[in-house]
Amino acid sequence: MYNPKYAQGSDEDKTSWKIKALCIYPIKSCFPVELESGEVVPTGMKYDRQYTFAQLVSSVAKDGSWDISHQWTFLTQRQSPHLTRVRTELWVPDPSSPTYSPEAEYVKSEGCIVVSFPYQEDKLWISDKIERLGAFIRKNILHQTTISYDGPRESFRIPFNPPPSRIASRAYPLEPMKIWDECPTALNMGAEIAPATLSKLRYALGISNQLTLFRVDAQRPRPVYRCAPRNGEAVAYQPVVGMADAYPLHIVNLASVRDVAARLPAPARLDAVRFRANLYVTGPPASL
Repeated sequence: MYNPKYAQGSDEDKTSWKIKALCIYPIKSCFPVELESGEVVPTGMKYDRQYTFAQLVSSVAKDGSWDISHQWTFLTQRQSPHLTRVRTELWVPDPSSPTYSPEAEYVKSEGCIVVSFPYQEDKLWISDKIERLGAFIRKNILHQTTISYDGPRESFRIPFNPPPSRIASRAYPLEPMKIWDECPTALNMGAEIAPATLSKLRYALGISNQLTLFRVDAQRPRPVYRCAPRNGEAVAYQPVVGMADAYPLHIVNLASVRDVAARLPAPARLDAVRFRANLYVTGPPASL
């Protein structure tokens, strides 16, 4: 996406306007999954931002009393930059597969998400540097393509859209969770993560508070107001989202990113991926 040809768009030749990349983020603020094709549903791209990690935040009453309240609050890279090292993979049922069964647990859940994160116990500073140097040499000099600087990884699986039977058997509680200025009721799915794995995840993310994983309630998506028209005014519906910040689809024009980068003090290398868009487009001028 750093290619100079993306720095300029074209007002006239709309045939050159293309989607450069299509991305989803199954868990909010975690590493993206790039798609070859995607499906748009009422909340945006299918599989996009239906989950978010949340931590239990304690606060003292504003009146100065000793009353302490506890509230689940969504977690982003602002609080834990290490979230970008949490990767997700999607498994989607394929009815044409010879092993397909409509009664399989993850088929009934419309698929599953495999979540992985780097984890290793504390070690001497010099040991970590030596390991990273060795990984760099193997990857960039010896060209071993499977090398990662992250070290060993832990993983767990979660159902994408658990059916009522799984919700009942796992006893997911419906709890209020604060996301920006809203406090929607969502499914607390922490029961899907083994306590030992959850403890390692807290360590990897640098979170001391209690941590869990929430999924938007499929029956109660978050309505979008802000600049969106109200139901019945200009449209016959109210836009809704899962755990996205504001709107169902996020589109970024690469020419606009390059235009902003050109206005920053040198050296500026503004990475478009940091804008965490669903659709990265090329062709339009920077003003669009």
